[in-house]
Amino acid sequence: MLKLHNEKDKQMDLFEAGLPKELFELDEELKKIDEFLNDERFMEPFLEHFNSSTGRPTVPVETYLRMMYLKHRHGLGYETLVNEISDSIKWRTFCKLKLTDPVPDSTTLIKATKRYGEKITSEINELLVEKAREKKVIRGRKLRVDSTTVEADIHYPTDASLLADGIKAVSKTIKKLRKSGEEAAQDFRDRTRSAKKRAFKASNARGKKDQINKITSELVEIAEKVVGSAKKIKDRLEDRHLGTKLGRQTEILEQVIQQTKEVLTGNTHIPDRVVSIFDPEARPLKKGNRRVPVEFGRKLCLTETEERADPLTLNTTPSLLKLSQIYS
Repeated sequence: MLKLHNEKDKQMDLFEAGLPKELFELDEELKKIDEFLNDERFMEPFLEHFNSSTGRPTVPVETYLRMMYLKHRHGLGYETLVNEISDSIKWRTFCKLKLTDPVPDSTTLIKATKRYGEKITSEINELLVEKAREKKVIRGRKLRVDSTTVEADIHYPTDASLLADGIKAVSKTIKKLRKSGEEAAQDFRDRTRSAKKRAFKASNARGKKDQINKITSELVEIAEKVVGSAKKIKDRLEDRHLGTKLGRQTEILEQVIQQTKEVLTGNTHIPDRVVSIFDPEARPLKKGNRRVPVEFGRKLCLTETEERADPLTLNTTPSLLKLSQIYS
């Protein structure tokens, strides 16, 4: 069931009323974005496609849009996004959440994003451009558009190598925490060597599908143990910077684990598949090259207006609300 905020939802409760107003004041950028998004036209695509009085209520649309803005503006993973909003009064205010409101969890946001899909994303982006032109934030009588691809500097991804890379990345961050004296990281068991050995065996077992699947399943088990340990460590960390990094790496490794399990069951058609632990936004690209039928990188759309000589380079992977470019 689609959920919208109402005026009653926006009223301060007694706890908030007792706090200094300065805590709730947004910075200049968030004020502009908040004002920009306070427009009923951005609700229309959701109401048209998902307005229903049945089912469990999902994340309020105003909250969802603002959370997606913060996610893309700061390059955050879903779990990290939720943690950052939970810890920030200003971000809670921006997302229309009271201090007593629970922040939607990462799985709820992921499900909402999949449910809305590319059609809603496209309609929202069209409405954003329309309003930006009305406000004369962007102008232009002439527009030149071109597209290209940029290859990522990554090795060819296999399920085994991605799991080994993820285990290595998470373990490396935990090692840094251990060296810095973080007590929570002292008992961590480093499984990098055993993961590396299995990845090497898988690379030498070309054509032997059963053997590769067996080795990959062993890597999945190792990766799940590493993820479990990393989550326990993150919950007890004092180092916020490395904790955020560890959280993001753990999220990516979890995604690789899930897509690997899908492949092991026979499903090889996985949307938004991770092809690199170190560049998770990279995607498979088919350019018609017979020698190299599939490359890995990003699709880019280059646009140039007469008011701005330097091209704006936008990643065409569907994403909501990259409004920071409008106000930069």
